[in-house]
Amino acid sequence: MAGETMQSVERLFIVVEAMAQKETVGVRELKTITGLNTTTIHRILSSLLELGYVIQNHETDKYMLTYKWTALGNAVYKKNAMVQLVHPYLKELAERIGDTVHFAERVGNNIRYIDKITPSSGIFAIGSFVGMELPIPNTGLGKAMLSQLPDEDVNRIWEEREKVVYTDKTIQDVNILKRELHEARETGFAYDREEREVGIFCIATNIPDFNGGVRYALSVSASAGNMTEDNLTRIKGLLLEGKKELMRLMGRKE
Repeated sequence: MAGETMQSVERLFIVVEAMAQKETVGVRELKTITGLNTTTIHRILSSLLELGYVIQNHETDKYMLTYKWTALGNAVYKKNAMVQLVHPYLKELAERIGDTVHFAERVGNNIRYIDKITPSSGIFAIGSFVGMELPIPNTGLGKAMLSQLPDEDVNRIWEEREKVVYTDKTIQDVNILKRELHEARETGFAYDREEREVGIFCIATNIPDFNGGVRYALSVSASAGNMTEDNLTRIKGLLLEGKKELMRLMGRKE
C-alpha cells in the first residue's frame, strides 16, 4: 500500500513539473512528455482541478497551473533561512547596480533560483522566477559553480544534464564550455551571453558556502544592448563587493 501511495505521489509531481514548463498544456502533450498513460493523467488532473491547483480552458481543452502553487512557493521562500539572511543585502545591491540580481543554489545537475530582485528602476523583463531550475551549463550562475569543480565533475554534469537548446547561442560543445570555465577560474566571473534568453546578458560569480563547498552563486542580468565595457566593469566591481558581503554573512572569510 505504501509503495502504491509513493508511486501515485511521484506521478503527480511528474505531471506538475511537466506543466510548470508550459504556459498551457493538453493531455496528449502531457502523455508525450511524461510517458504516463492517458487514464493516469486524467485522474491526476481531475484531483488537481478539484483542489484548485489547476484550471482548464474549455475552449482549447488545455490545462494550466494556478497561483495556488505560487502561494506555496512563497511560503517556503519566506521560511528559507539563507534567503532571510541575504535578501536585505541583495535588495540593496540590485538598487545600486540598477539591474536584476539573482541568487541561486546548486541542486544536483541544476541551479535553482532562490532569490530574485528587480530594482525599482528596472524596466527590462527577465523570464526567471524563484524556484525555477535550469541545467547548470546553460546559465552564468551554473558556469560560476562549475568553474570551481574538477574536470571529471564537469564532464559528468555535462553528460547527465537535461539537454536543452534555448537560443542559437546555447553552448552545445563541451570544449567551448571548458574554455569559458578556464576563463572563469582566472577572472572569477562567468557569463551567459544570450544563451538562455535572447537579449539577456548575465555575469555571475561563485559564492562558497560556510565549508567552502560549491553551492551558491550570485549574478546580475541585464539587457545585452546595455552591457558596454564601462557598465560591465562597474558591475564586476559591485559583484565583488556583493561576494565579499555574502561570504561575511555566511560566516566565511575570503
